[in-house]
Amino acid sequence: MNESKEPISVREAARRLDVHPRQLYQSANDETRTIGERWKNIQRYRAERNREIAREAIQAAYFKIQAEGKCVNLRELRNHVPNAILGSVRDIFALIEEVEERIGPVRP
Repeated sequence: MNESKEPISVREAARRLDVHPRQLYQSANDETRTIGERWKNIQRYRAERNREIAREAIQAAYFKIQAEGKCVNLRELRNHVPNAILGSVRDIFALIEEVEERIGPVRP
């Protein structure tokens, strides 16, 4: 059960085997827990990677917006950063604050 190269969730493994996820835990507890941990780790890694990509895009847009003489806000960021990037992270306001702290107070 644990031979797949691509990590999958326990729910997906159960779907592929046409069983309920609880049955996986009952019949192969250690392997199922391993699958679950691998899935959590890959999800955590993807979230961190998406956050870093969004941080870089926001930082680049931040300077462009200020160069235009505009105030940096979510509306302006949405105009400069693709929705696929902004929509891929949680707590976008905290990320904007991180970028502001990183680059320091830059006022036109």
